[in-house]
Formats: sequence, C-alpha cells, structure tokens
Amino acid sequence: MDMACYELLLLVPLTVMTVSDYRHREVGLMWLALLAAGSTSVAWLRGGAGYMLHNAAFNLALLLYLFFGVVLYLRLRYRRWCNPFKIHLGWGDIIFFVSVAPFFGLRGFLLLLLASCLAGLVLWLVQRTCASGRHTTVPLVSAGSVVFGTYLIYINLLS
Repeated sequence: MDMACYELLLLVPLTVMTVSDYRHREVGLMWLALLAAGSTSVAWLRGGAGYMLHNAAFNLALLLYLFFGVVLYLRLRYRRWCNPFKIHLGWGDIIFFVSVAPFFGLRGFLLLLLASCLAGLVLWLVQRTCASGRHTTVPLVSAGSVVFGTYLIYINLLS
C-alpha cells in the first residue's frame, strides 16, 4: 500500500473522535489507542524508528513544558495548588496530543497545537451561541481531529 493510504486511514479514528467529542465531550479509549498506533506506525514507516522516537521525544517534552505552564498559571491565578484535570483539562485532550506526537516534527506539532486551540475556541463559540450553551468546555479533541484530518487530506489528496 502507498504511504498516502496509511495516512488517510487515520481519518477513521479522527472522524469518530470528532463526532463523539463534539456531541458528548467524551472520547473512546479504543479510538485514541487506534490513533496512537496508527500515527506511530506511519511515522515509523515514513522515517524509521529514529525519526519516530525523535518526534515523540521532542513533542512530549513540549507537552510537558506546556502542562507545567498551565499548572503554574493555575497556581498563580487561584493562589493555591489545584488539579488541572478537575475543571480545566480533560484526559482525552492530553492523550490525543500524546497519540499524534510521533507523527509530526516539532514545528508541525506546535502548529497543530496552535491551530487546534484556535479551532477549539471557534467551535466552542459556535456551539455556545447556536446550541444555547449546552457545554461549557472547549471541544479540543474535535478541533485537533479536524485540523489533523484537514492536514492529512491536504498533503495526500490536494497537493
């Protein structure tokens, strides 16, 4: 099979997670595991084990840096230590970005994070305005899946 076919297969878990996260703010662990296995495999096939491990290490270091920044911000904001997973972050959001970390180089991963955050805020505003405020949280997995899926379609079908 061509590399494009393997990459486009990632659209299956991305689509399921987009719908699930947008509707219910839940993402199935099976779909996250499938995405992780798929993105790791594609990265391995694309550049070998060294390429995949390099991407994963640097991107996970970036996620840890950002996570500790969020924890520090919450400490300063509320003047006490608080669990960021109670209100501010979802485990599905973290696991999603960990799952796609091997696929991207550092620059691409940073662009994915930024575009996902912006798209998530837009989705949240649309949902809050049009759906009478049913959810108060940002659908970050939905946004990340849409951004990643759009990227996959662009590089494999449109370029």
